[in-house]
Amino acid sequence: MENHRGPIKLLVVDDEEEIIDFLQDYFKEKGYSTHIASSREKALELVHKHNPDVFLLDVRLTASPGVYDGIDILGEIR
Repeated sequence: MENHRGPIKLLVVDDEEEIIDFLQDYFKEKGYSTHIASSREKALELVHKHNPDVFLLDVRLTASPGVYDGIDILGEIR
């Protein structure tokens, strides 16, 4: 999937490896430029580095210490 700047950049944030693997494979196959993170820190690093167009955020990041949910990360991104 592309926009006027090239492939749409997607950031997936989840703490479950199986979900990350599935979503990364699925969206890459569809033509998205897909970046993955399993923690708040990595997500914010990738936001600054790649400036994603779309975010898929896990609502509950249970394996990520200090992060309550994807809504918290979204607030920091904004």
